[in-house]
Amino acid sequence: MTKVCFNIINTIAPLDDLHRLSDAGLGAGLMRLTPARDSEIILYGRPLTLSGEHGLLSNGAVSPAVLVHGLFRLLHRHGIELEFRSFNFGVPLPKTTNQPVPWLISHYGGEQADTAALSQQLLDCLLQQQADYCLLAECGVGGTIMASLWLSGLAGTSLQLPSSTLQSQKLVSRQRRLAELDKQHLSAGFELARMLTEPDAHDPLQWALCHLLTHWPSVRPLPILAGGIMLLAPLLACQPQTGRCPTQFATTQWLWRSPQVQQQFALAFDCKVQLPTVDFYQSRHNALHRYEQGQVVEGCGLGAMLWLSQHLGCSDSQIMTALDAATEHYLHGEFDETI
Repeated sequence: MTKVCFNIINTIAPLDDLHRLSDAGLGAGLMRLTPARDSEIILYGRPLTLSGEHGLLSNGAVSPAVLVHGLFRLLHRHGIELEFRSFNFGVPLPKTTNQPVPWLISHYGGEQADTAALSQQLLDCLLQQQADYCLLAECGVGGTIMASLWLSGLAGTSLQLPSSTLQSQKLVSRQRRLAELDKQHLSAGFELARMLTEPDAHDPLQWALCHLLTHWPSVRPLPILAGGIMLLAPLLACQPQTGRCPTQFATTQWLWRSPQVQQQFALAFDCKVQLPTVDFYQSRHNALHRYEQGQVVEGCGLGAMLWLSQHLGCSDSQIMTALDAATEHYLHGEFDETI
């Protein structure tokens, strides 16, 4: 039986008023709950945190977590064994339920987690995993801002990279915040050790990935990096230390439409990028069409799960049926307790 280990880093960037900078979250005062809630949706198809809320994101799209749940169900029906592990850096642990699910679940860390200790636990867990496909995804609220800061610092110039919003006022606020961070941390150029020491110059995701990349044995293949620029930024920052370590990314075609994103990936040594080809305009739901319109470009390992589903033999029709069903069940509050 083919086995897939799905690992996700849950965290939040050290930025005030994130709800004014990003559409990827639950709104004012609730952004820190987003990662736990998304993990719950991936696992159960419904949130246990703020369980009464089943709406769309502020941009009209359905959360990527809903779609990843649909793909978990699809792969299970195709005989794939699944494991889920979340690593929660400074955010609440996902809640659990007695609802039976056919995949192994483990949660680590929490709101009081020590970043260094949890980063080592992440490394140890990944090295111990025995699977045909090992994925490392992220749910990092505000993480695209910190990734843009790092990539701009590494490039020595401001980069216009895809963000988690297309709303004009949020884009203005986001650029203003990036300019402030640039002035504060990059006036003397990018230096990795300094960026990892200054508390507001990195987020826990970047710290954890830098630890992982610089301590990963050269004889072992890295997990498939299931995401975009938030995972790429630490990889590029660590390359002077890690050298030409073969890397495989799996992300979405929507992220890949950005020429600057492609240019940044081209800087990674021996890097292969896997892209799914599913057309979300084939969905019955406008909430999925938003992805094709650029309202959402990545999140919760969606691109990797789409690619892996295709790679393991699921047809585009089967995938879209699974995504539509997950969306309908989520929006209508109709959850299959048996999966």
